[in-house]
Amino acid sequence: MEYIVVGLGIAGISFCEQLRKHNRSFVVFDAGERASTTVSGGVFNPVVLKRFTAAWDAKAHLEYAIPFYNALGTLLDLQVMDSVPVYRILKDAEEQNNWSVASDKRELSPFLSSELEPNTNPSINAPYGFGKVTASGRIYPSQLLQKYAEYLAQLDQYHAEAFDYAALTTQETSVQYKGYNAKWLVFAEGAAARHNPFFPKDLLRPNKGEYLVVRAPQLQLTTLLKGGMFVIPLGNDLYKVGATYDRVDTSLQPTEHARQEIIS
Repeated sequence: MEYIVVGLGIAGISFCEQLRKHNRSFVVFDAGERASTTVSGGVFNPVVLKRFTAAWDAKAHLEYAIPFYNALGTLLDLQVMDSVPVYRILKDAEEQNNWSVASDKRELSPFLSSELEPNTNPSINAPYGFGKVTASGRIYPSQLLQKYAEYLAQLDQYHAEAFDYAALTTQETSVQYKGYNAKWLVFAEGAAARHNPFFPKDLLRPNKGEYLVVRAPQLQLTTLLKGGMFVIPLGNDLYKVGATYDRVDTSLQPTEHARQEIIS
């Protein structure tokens, strides 16, 4: 065995796919708890919609990410990704002008439609219309993680259990854990790494985001909508709305404060 991988969120899957591509042997330990990937909105969007600027290295990331997710879908026989536009609500004439200027910029023109979209949906308050992001979409995180774990389990490469740090022993050129002897141990735990004794606590700054699922039969929305928060269609008149941002309360429990912020 060459690698022991701890955690199977999007980072863990991405790393495992590199190991598979290079014919490296590995095994994964994952507690299957509510990881950030599982509960995320799954939206990918190359534009910072607050300021109409390109996300860092957006073009390179998209050129790699989209084929990566398509390949995962083929491997797992699963629809992993959808290309869906984001409609950004424009608040006033100034934002209309700022959008038009941004869509003409070389680094943004591949991602933004230069034509403003009028609002024809009576359930949306957008008298100044929308700016349309054309290079956006969403993945389906919980389905992806479940299916990938099942795929590894069939190959006897997956253990649905929390990693016991105390059971790990290390030597100069190898690590031993529950009967496995490996050259490398890779932690892909995300925010859970703050509980990992091998990581310095003062270098980790977790943050917490909360979504609310609402039922809105009259909304009839099929695109991704961005106003004060994202509105993400889930089907059957359900929508995921969020997210909040909190660096103080980093528990896994939902909070009334975030609920009221989203509702407002």
